[in-house]
Amino acid sequence: MAHSRDRYWEHTFDAREADRRWKQSEGQRRTLGPGETPCPGSCNASYRKQQRLLDAYQQALEAWEANPVGAPPKEPETRPLSPLPGNPFCPTDQAVYRRLLSEVDDLAAIAIRYNDGHRKDPDAERVSGSRASRSPSATAEELDHIASALRDWEATARAIIRCQAGREESDEGTPPRRGYLASEITTSVSWLVAHYDVLITEDGAAQAFAAEISEWHERLKKREKAGTGRRHMKKPCPRCDRYSLYMEDDADYIACARSECGRLLSWADWLGYDENFGPPGASPGVAQ
Repeated sequence: MAHSRDRYWEHTFDAREADRRWKQSEGQRRTLGPGETPCPGSCNASYRKQQRLLDAYQQALEAWEANPVGAPPKEPETRPLSPLPGNPFCPTDQAVYRRLLSEVDDLAAIAIRYNDGHRKDPDAERVSGSRASRSPSATAEELDHIASALRDWEATARAIIRCQAGREESDEGTPPRRGYLASEITTSVSWLVAHYDVLITEDGAAQAFAAEISEWHERLKKREKAGTGRRHMKKPCPRCDRYSLYMEDDADYIACARSECGRLLSWADWLGYDENFGPPGASPGVAQ
């Protein structure tokens, strides 16, 4: 039923009261000391989520007040939240990223241990800058990229140390070329852990450094048997004879990753195939 214009404005919503409550909530969630900024880490995830909701509500409220047609926007449910200050990260998040950085070395070692020298995906992308050739191992590529990134962060840390000490640019700012892949990662991670505070407390570098640590850790954890995810099975597919068999965590079958093959093996079939491994078609435990 249509309402008259007179009855249209008969609602309980008070825009000025809502604005006052929003500003009060804003004041409760911005209780930082002079010069302090909220920690950008996971400790303030709830605070950032609530701030996004309140900011969106404020924008919607201003738009409705400029053109008050229909019902006003619904005010989000909030609670008083005081963000934890950081420098730029709080001590808790600093400790979290230090642990992740230390584990990068362990995860790299696990990736090397379970790397059989074959590219895990026969149809994977080619090496950047090359139209024809691909490296023999995607794991080696990834570790090489991580080693390069670690060298870059070491160079950044050395530059910050020189600047803090008031020294001029010198050769000592260039990290030495270390061992190959895993041994280089071990040495670089050890150096960065020892000089961790230099980067994690530097306003211009801390957030990017923490983001890369998280990315390295997550990518390596998903490789092979490092953490959870997708595990490569070290036998060729009995149908296409390619090293493209994978098992997802919590799955009860092994699958060929090649779309043109798509072979599925039950766990019982895989055990028989693994035990009686031979040329494709010769495994009595696997139905062809």
